This record gives sequence, structure tokens and C-alpha cells, in this order.
Amino acid sequence: MVAHTALKGHSGAKLSIEIHDGQQVVRKEAADAARSDRLRAQAAKQEAAFLAGIPCPRVLARSERDDCFHFDMEYLPSISIAQTQIDAVPIDRPALLDFIEQNLERLASGAQGTIPVAQFKAKIDQVRQRCRASNLLADLVPAIDRIMDALEGFDWSGIPASSCHGDFTLENILYNKERGFFLIDFDEVDLSSFYLDAAKLFQDLWGHWCLRELSLGGAGQVALLNAMVNIDGLRASLLKRLARRWPELPAKLLPMVILHLVRVLPYCSRQELAVLVVMRINQMLVEADMHVDPAERSLNGVV
Repeated sequence: MVAHTALKGHSGAKLSIEIHDGQQVVRKEAADAARSDRLRAQAAKQEAAFLAGIPCPRVLARSERDDCFHFDMEYLPSISIAQTQIDAVPIDRPALLDFIEQNLERLASGAQGTIPVAQFKAKIDQVRQRCRASNLLADLVPAIDRIMDALEGFDWSGIPASSCHGDFTLENILYNKERGFFLIDFDEVDLSSFYLDAAKLFQDLWGHWCLRELSLGGAGQVALLNAMVNIDGLRASLLKRLARRWPELPAKLLPMVILHLVRVLPYCSRQELAVLVVMRINQMLVEADMHVDPAERSLNGVV
């Protein structure tokens, strides 16, 4: 197998297109031996998802090299849904909404009980401590502590425990002309719920995480405004769809989206990115305070 092209990824693993017996495949390799166990779990999760009928690249092979685990999967030339919104590439929105709803339903089908509130409280405390330990975030600690205090005050009961994708974002939904929409980058997480998968989508649709480079001035304010308009339209359409299928979900979105966003803070490599995240969370909290009923707030398009 010969390396062909390096790919850009966000998971911390090395990605490349390789040639094997004349066929292109994507190789995902742990960055170091310490991260191999997590990547093994991700490969197993992707294999299980494929067998369960969730559209995703088929895992072709697994191996070890220099104590680092890697696996090969189908190569499907594609574009991410995040990129379609940024570049205003036309997509079949009803088909995309069907794809999201159907796969959330697959994940929800095995739901058993709810995630204990104590697990959310423990995660909030863990993120708070990680933020306080970061030198890059030192100046932001007071603002972050206020956000964590707000998270502590939310009602974390009633969130179903179920299978999940683990990183169900617009950047991880891809489109291929022959195969349609499919998912990549399954992840093993300690809080597993299809509700949290839905909230990952709103991390992009409401929290604008997928617009972070545009927001930092990479392509100008007009490009950012156009992308935000596209994202907002998709957000409104998806929210209506999810509210019909799971009426209790919209009222739970705000704390879950904020939790997803604050969890990225200790991993930010630039202070300006961390500032952007904190500012967006504060804006979301202000928007929420302007409306009494969270479900009504969501359905009226504030989310």
C-alpha cells in the first residue's frame, strides 16, 4: 500500500488516501500509541453502524504499525454538509432532513432509561477544571465559570440513554453523488444519547461551530453573513422536523449545545477561537433569557 494524499481531519488521527491493489481507500491512523485504543473503539463502532444500516464507509481492514492502530475504509469522494452551507452549494434539503431523522431514529431504537443527572454534573465539573488548568484560557476563566454555573442550573433529567454516533456534526455528514448522504468519524463517548447527537448538529446550526474559520475573518464578513443565512434556514427546518418527532427534545437543546461547545475550550489552540466560543455561548444564553418557554422559544426559531 502506497500513501497517496494526506487529508485534513479534526479528530486528532492521521488521515490519508492510500492505494491498495489499484483501489483508493481512506486510512485513519492513531497519532500515537496512546490513542490507539480509542481509534479501535471508533472502528468497531463504525463497523457496527454499517451492519445496522446506518450509511457510512465500510471498514475494509485493520492493522498495527509501530504500536499505532489504523484502519482502512471505503473512499467516497464527497462534500460535507457544512461546506455546502458555507459555499451555498445546492442540496436536497428534504432528503437531508429525512437522512438525519431516520438515523437518529435508528440510534434511538435501543434507548433504555435516562442518563443519570449525576453524570452530567460530573462532566460539567470535569470541563470546568480542565478550563481552569489551561494557560491559554486563563483570562477567560471568570467568563467560563459563569457559563459553567449556568450549566449547573439547567435541568439535566430525562435525557434518554441510547446508542449514538458521538460526533454527529454537519462536518461529519458527507454527500456522494452515487451513495447520497453518509456519516463519518464515529466516536466513543462517556455520555451516550441520540439527544446529544441532535445537539451536536445544533452545535453547528445554533452555536455556529462549523463557521469558526469564517467567523475569525478568514473569508470576509459577506461570506460569513451568507453562510449564517444558509445555516439559519437549515436550523429552522430541522428543528420543526425534530419537534414533531420528539416533542420533548427542543426544550433540552440549549444546555446540551452549550455543554458541547464548552467541551472544546480546553482543546482550542488559539485564544481567539476560545473567545469566539465564549462569546457565542453568552449570546445564546441572552437569547434564551428573552423567552420564558424553552419549547416555544425553539419552535419560534430563536434556536
